[in-house]
Amino acid sequence: MSAKHHHKQIWVVLVFFSSVFRSVLNILATLLLVSSLLSLIISPERFPLLAYMGLLFPFIIVFIAFLALYNVARRKWKNAIFEALLLIMALPASLTYCPLHKPTTDIPDGVIKLLSWNVMAFDYSKHLPDKPNPVMSYLQQSDADIICLQEAYLTNDKSKMLTLEQVKDFLPNFPYVDNRNAQGDGSNLMILSKFPIEHIREIPLKSRFNGAVAYRLNINGKEVELVNVHLETSGVKANDGEEYFDLVKEGRAVELSKKVYFKLGPSFARRAAQVDRLALDISTSLRSTPYVILCGDFNDTPMSYARHRLTGNLVDLYRKTGLGPGYSFNLKGLGLRIDHMLASPAIKGYNCTVDASVNASDHKPIYCYLQLGE
Repeated sequence: MSAKHHHKQIWVVLVFFSSVFRSVLNILATLLLVSSLLSLIISPERFPLLAYMGLLFPFIIVFIAFLALYNVARRKWKNAIFEALLLIMALPASLTYCPLHKPTTDIPDGVIKLLSWNVMAFDYSKHLPDKPNPVMSYLQQSDADIICLQEAYLTNDKSKMLTLEQVKDFLPNFPYVDNRNAQGDGSNLMILSKFPIEHIREIPLKSRFNGAVAYRLNINGKEVELVNVHLETSGVKANDGEEYFDLVKEGRAVELSKKVYFKLGPSFARRAAQVDRLALDISTSLRSTPYVILCGDFNDTPMSYARHRLTGNLVDLYRKTGLGPGYSFNLKGLGLRIDHMLASPAIKGYNCTVDASVNASDHKPIYCYLQLGE
């Protein structure tokens, strides 16, 4: 056999395995994408692995886009077209993750501004006459009409931290204030409203720490059901990201997977049960009023069963009117949007925004202008 013929055989084998490798990559990309999309509709109580795939959605999109660009550069048009079709299939989910709505200046008169924020115990800071609490200063300047807070811990001793009396004195424009524990010693949920609160009820969610409170408000003669939620906490803190990235760099994949599983796995299932309960509660509320709002710290991303389940009867206002990924929580350089604002179709939203300029908590506030339909 001549050397030329031998080299030709080697080239044929390499081309064959290269083609097989690209096919395997396309199969892998398809499986990853389908799994991440299924995470929206299949409860983590039934199949917890899919919840992790939802978290990986942006990385999966980047992976598919990289394959498409690589195949375009190599002029492998069939593979590039296949990957382009995958990206098209993922487009609605991609726009949920990162909406592209230009902010409007055409906001009608009579809208109300709703603000929601996990304030991390008011930054654990005192409130002094010459040095106001940073969270309180932001709320005072926010021009909001209704404010929903999570982790709004207060004290009876103003020498240690913020008191309820100080909140009321510093924010006199909000005559209607309620602050209560979601559970016995759990997360504090607070509302500050310029509109009368006619009724308050705690929604029984199974949790040792997290929960939800529903307020029936009278907004210019219209009954509005506003639900302030703090769904099951994952237990992940901002500084955990450093440890996770160190494990990635050291190649300790097994240890990393165990740590992530024990941090996130149980909370996925508990949140699923909580949102199933909330979805039933929202359906009941819509029978008595067309105006229902749900906002707060979901502890889950746009690509999650939790957010998707609650959009069954409600509209995601950030998805409808927001711009960009809107990261409301930062995990060591990895942005996540885990604070959300939803409303029934009878309420029109404008310019839903996550205010990235604020550093007074480990979360960013989210706000939206709302118009109650006739």
